[in-house]
Amino acid sequence: PRPEFVALVGDAGGSYNVPTFYEDWGHDYYGDWCEGDHPYSQLDGDDLLPEVLVGRISVRSSSHISNVVNRIINYEKATYLGSLNNFYERAAIVGDPSESGLSTVITARYVENIMESYGMEDINLKISGSSWTSWMENQLDEGVSYFQYRGFYGVSGFDTGDIDDVNNGHKLPFATVLTCGTGSFAEQNTCLSEKFLRAGSASNPRGAIAAVCTATGNTHTMFNNIIAMGIYDGLFPKNLGTAGAALANGKLTLFSAYPTNPYHWVDAFTQWNSLMGDPATHLWTDTPTVLSVIHPLVLSFGTNFVDIAVYDEDENPVEDAMITLLMGDDIIFTSGYTDEEGSLTMNLDYVSNGTISITVTKQNCKPYENTIILHSDGAVVNLDNELNMQIHDDDDGIVNPGEQFGLSIPIKNYGTENVYGISATLQSFSEFVTISDATVDYGDLLQGESEFGDDFAITLSETAIDHEDMKLRLTIVDNASNEWNAVIPIDVSGGYLVSTGIFIQGGGIGPGETKSVSITLSNRGPISTGQVFASLSSGSYAITVVDGSGAWGDIPPGQSVQSTDSFTISASNEIINGTVLSLSLNIQSDEGYNRVEIIPIHIGEVTESDPLGPDSYGYYIYDS
Repeated sequence: PRPEFVALVGDAGGSYNVPTFYEDWGHDYYGDWCEGDHPYSQLDGDDLLPEVLVGRISVRSSSHISNVVNRIINYEKATYLGSLNNFYERAAIVGDPSESGLSTVITARYVENIMESYGMEDINLKISGSSWTSWMENQLDEGVSYFQYRGFYGVSGFDTGDIDDVNNGHKLPFATVLTCGTGSFAEQNTCLSEKFLRAGSASNPRGAIAAVCTATGNTHTMFNNIIAMGIYDGLFPKNLGTAGAALANGKLTLFSAYPTNPYHWVDAFTQWNSLMGDPATHLWTDTPTVLSVIHPLVLSFGTNFVDIAVYDEDENPVEDAMITLLMGDDIIFTSGYTDEEGSLTMNLDYVSNGTISITVTKQNCKPYENTIILHSDGAVVNLDNELNMQIHDDDDGIVNPGEQFGLSIPIKNYGTENVYGISATLQSFSEFVTISDATVDYGDLLQGESEFGDDFAITLSETAIDHEDMKLRLTIVDNASNEWNAVIPIDVSGGYLVSTGIFIQGGGIGPGETKSVSITLSNRGPISTGQVFASLSSGSYAITVVDGSGAWGDIPPGQSVQSTDSFTISASNEIINGTVLSLSLNIQSDEGYNRVEIIPIHIGEVTESDPLGPDSYGYYIYDS
């Protein structure tokens, strides 16, 4: 896969030198260096859209490296979760209007409102008064997960020495200080953003987990404000998750506000704002949830799958948790995501015993880490992955929908002892599969011996599609009550019809209109499905299907065919322009194909006078 993140390890100068780029875009009024790392992200052209997310781990010594690496590992692992005293729910926001005006306060309030809306419980705001430096020091010392400053050159008196004075340990915030002269990492050996990243030591870190500050003294309030707001819009409403993505969203927010890039100001602020830290660091936006992960701790050699279930602290299933299995030098290296029930079955392919590392991650969840041992000691019998299963269908040995066939499955004794009285039972968790002869006796197997059993009798439904997962599981037992399990992979060769085009009379349908509709179907399978026909239906009062019958005839493999007769639909007068409604297309054939495709229908063209929406909950905004 293509890389998503690039971390530059080294300062622009010093013992670990990684060069940067210098560009003022015509806006250097003070002889500043105008450094920035954004061009590293421009892998395809020189536009403002990054191809990768870039950050700089700015270090000048081996102790800096140890410090930064240790803080990132402990932060992402939530190592000290139980002893950080509500750190994950606290933030410090500063808007000093004394030099840059009221807009810094508006920016601070904007960031505060975003955080409140997304569950941050303890937000400390300073927008007036005095003692700015001591207030910021105290906030860092107490421990906040976010530190946001908008003000003016000099950071209201706060400097690198103040970061050294705090003792926040592993309560490390993501720091964003969008103002002049705070991110000049090439011009200075240790600018403010670098000090945030390097402060303290590996055993006693200080400062921040990562920081975004602005190079040069040439910045302007309105641009600083927009990037600051965009960073937190990315982290909370958009849930982008990482430090690199947050900064990219800030820059793209500026581009969105000024799409014509007047006088190259967008170029300049995209260049001058750089991330000090690992761009792939996942930032906490809530107190981490501790995951409960259910999986075997030991697997016998030959097992070709593992079932994993993930739950939260209230025993609710966790959807979209990422699970990664790793053994040795990528002998096993596979990842996947849990379903809505918190479950994932991962296939295994390997050639030797070993220890599998399992890691489970999800945004705002403490990573789970454990191991699974693969062994071949004692009695170990399972599917022989080196022998091909035998399909007996009196035809071509290829499984097709509607077919009855026999399946002979080879098993092998992988263990260190002979195994006696072996039998195996095949079951399927698919609605499209019927097994009539489900149990086969294999007898005895000596060490290292393989054996094909008699056929399991299987029927595959006519409604199965190409590459249908037959969800076959084999359970093997012996006379000593040992049990082993395997996934049985069978490739199905069939038709697969999908909707690839919708043609509405006149180019579209608006509220109150009745139109004819033609639908194009494509066969993405290797065989024909026979004569194809379908019925169109609606589950919404807003759109009525007047004529719901259509036909296509035969659709050869790899071909697309438009319906030979049109459907007719009618849209209600009450529909708002821009609404997208779904119709159900039940596709069938004379050879038993039977699947439902969802067809989206766009109603009307949106104009300036139409309501805005709908949002993800179905709400619209009306102009009063």
